[in-house]
Amino acid sequence: MKTIEVIKKEYLDFSTEEAEKCKKQIQVLKQEDKEDEANLEKVKLNIYEIFETLLAASEKKVLNQKNMTEEEKATAFCEDFFAFFDKIPINWRINYEKAKEYNDVTQYVIEENKLFVAEQLKNQFSCIIK
Repeated sequence: MKTIEVIKKEYLDFSTEEAEKCKKQIQVLKQEDKEDEANLEKVKLNIYEIFETLLAASEKKVLNQKNMTEEEKATAFCEDFFAFFDKIPINWRINYEKAKEYNDVTQYVIEENKLFVAEQLKNQFSCIIK
């Protein structure tokens, strides 16, 4: 298995690149007076930032374990971070379903974007650790 540092670097390389794309897209959309679309990009950017913070939390939690080998730490790190991909989007799914039920298109699209980015990040993380 890869080390925590290697996993973290590969994940952050991807996440940071995607976040930078969002930032550039926000600027373009603002210049074109497309505020709604820019706001959707801001939502995506926020999700990238949330999961980067959670990655750091998982790393800190595992690195504080003294009685584990490096491989055990890497495994625990991956398991801990992976759990966030199930835990964090729960409310987004609930909000998505409610918005769908009440035909709240704006909220529906926002929650759909959050879920899309979370799934994208989960898939990327899965590829990194294989």
